[in-house]
Amino acid sequence: MTEKSADAFRTIGEMAEALGVRTHILRYWEEQFPTLKPLTRAGGRRLYRPEDAALLHRIHRLLPSPLRDRF
Repeated sequence: MTEKSADAFRTIGEMAEALGVRTHILRYWEEQFPTLKPLTRAGGRRLYRPEDAALLHRIHRLLPSPLRDRF
């Protein structure tokens, strides 16, 4: 993966790869954590802002491993 600047938007695939989880887990977290609201482009394409990425990293770090990898 090419390095992006810290303030660049990231796709769901890029975020999933960075966290080491599947994309459907990120969609599930969006349902479970109401503060996680990525931008949605035409066709439903998600774009995560830097603050969304920071929140995802916090969620990933705080969830016990079995809950992260269960799905």
